[in-house]
Amino acid sequence: MDLTATPAGPPEAARNDPVRDHVRGSGLLLLGRILAVATNLLVQVLIVRHLSRADYGSFAYAISLVQAVELVVALGLDRALTRFIAIFDEERRDDELLGTLLVQVATIVAMGVAATAAVIGLHGWMSGRLIDDSQATGLLVVLIVLAPLGALDSVLLGIFAVYARPRVIFVRRYVLTPALRLTVVLLVIGGSHGARSLAAGYVVAGLVGLAFYLQAFVRLLRVSGLGARLRRARPSVPLRELLAFTVPLLTTDLVYVSMQSTTSLLLGRYGGAGDVATFQAVLSPARTIQMVMTSAGLLFTPVAARAFARRDRAANADLYWTTAAWIAVVSFPLFALTGVFAEPFTVAMFGGRYRGSADVLAVLAVGYYLNVSLGFNGLMLKVTGRLRYLMAINVATAVLNVTLCAALIPAHGAIGAAVATTGTLVGHNALKQAGLRRAAGIALLERRHVGTYAGIVAMTVILSLYATATSAGVLVDLSAIVVASVVLLVANGRRLDIQRHFPEVGRLPLVGRLLLGGGAVRPPR
Repeated sequence: MDLTATPAGPPEAARNDPVRDHVRGSGLLLLGRILAVATNLLVQVLIVRHLSRADYGSFAYAISLVQAVELVVALGLDRALTRFIAIFDEERRDDELLGTLLVQVATIVAMGVAATAAVIGLHGWMSGRLIDDSQATGLLVVLIVLAPLGALDSVLLGIFAVYARPRVIFVRRYVLTPALRLTVVLLVIGGSHGARSLAAGYVVAGLVGLAFYLQAFVRLLRVSGLGARLRRARPSVPLRELLAFTVPLLTTDLVYVSMQSTTSLLLGRYGGAGDVATFQAVLSPARTIQMVMTSAGLLFTPVAARAFARRDRAANADLYWTTAAWIAVVSFPLFALTGVFAEPFTVAMFGGRYRGSADVLAVLAVGYYLNVSLGFNGLMLKVTGRLRYLMAINVATAVLNVTLCAALIPAHGAIGAAVATTGTLVGHNALKQAGLRRAAGIALLERRHVGTYAGIVAMTVILSLYATATSAGVLVDLSAIVVASVVLLVANGRRLDIQRHFPEVGRLPLVGRLLLGGGAVRPPR
């Protein structure tokens, strides 16, 4: 056999399969996301272990409020961008494409300046009223610059997703940003500096990352020909379309702003920096469960929007459930690690002084995994234009979150915040899933994937019984997670349609037989 021969290309149907392209493109982003999560987890561990609980609580308090402000600054337009740019590009509506971009940038700049000025002017008033910690409000003054920087970053990220530039996203989001933050943390630790130096370093890292995206955007304009098209265009703002789509997005932001700000504000008000530290130390590990979903989401909206523009409901149904099943299975190891084995994980990562955070992590892990397991119900509702329904359930969810936080945090502190967060995530996801059938003709649970979710429940029960019965150590626990995850993947090889999305797997004699449920596909001669 000639091993140097060039393999035959994929068949024509595979080359024109948008779902296959979506899954494969998301695979590259997932690899980057894994690298970034590992680096970010290292950064989190180093920060938590280096700073005192009070200093870390102050830093985490400021960061959480900045993330909430970032959502407000964008006014929902950043997430609408991928839908409108994809549709305008597909239909060659360059005037509207240019107008949409200009409106987004102008909005972020104006809102960013206003938010920064407000925080600087009111930081003295906030200290003692919102939290009895002047260091927390001082750090907020430094870090608030990250809100408009992050919003601009999201705009450029959406543009690269629309024009299928996963490698740029890979480098910027999953290599450069984690590397810059790790460098900042190592310099802070090496110089025995504190939270203020850490905050300043984060701002510098944000500026460097934005500069990278801007130069990549200029190259995209030149290479793709988009720049020439936009130079000939006359900006036309599709105001009615933008407002009709972004007002519901603002209510979506209301949900996440309430989750970010209400939790931090109430923890700071009733428990101080210590309770904030207990909650925030494990919030990032819990959110790693969303790693797979976040990676796939970058490419999901453009693909779904193009299918919606073609009125191809069958394609979107296939896209939705294929993506949901992949996310549920591939995210399972993260859920097992942070949920089932929350206590050994927390102690190993952050030390014995954060042992009390283990129960918080376990509760959060349940909420985040349930939220991701049924896929992009919210994005699909947005793409299909079910905006009034989204507005109604978003407002209801925000009210639910504030109510739960107000009822649970004053009496129960960090664990109360975790229960409130999980309750909000589960409630919001259930409401979105309920509206999906009518919006896009997507079944509540596709028959071919019932076995997938039943297998996930079974593996969770088995691992929970194991964790309750023994304490064999972290390495043995990790081995159990790996075995359970491999069994889950092998059992669902055909349901996940691995042959369709990754035909190369079939060329591996043993792996191909296991995952495809039959003989491996021989490589072409």
